Amino acid sequence: MFQIKLEPKARRYLDDLQGRFPENWERCWRDLLELERDPFRARPGVDIRRWRGKKPPGFYRKREGRHRFVYRVLEKERVVDVVTAGFK
Repeated sequence: MFQIKLEPKARRYLDDLQGRFPENWERCWRDLLELERDPFRARPGVDIRRWRGKKPPGFYRKREGRHRFVYRVLEKERVVDVVTAGFK
């Protein structure tokens, strides 16, 4: 199992989402907790892809509806570090 760690930008996004749209926050948080089991593989209801942007290798993006989360997996530490989050 991995541990979820939120960087400040992702934490602010989720805090704002919780205050304004609690039903969306609950769904996003539940999906982020799914990353504890397997942060690499997409499965039904969990859209995960390797990041292809300007970030270094090892970053992934997870989509939950119109919400996007970018994270990296630190395998030695068994940590999923959620770097940023946003709405598209």
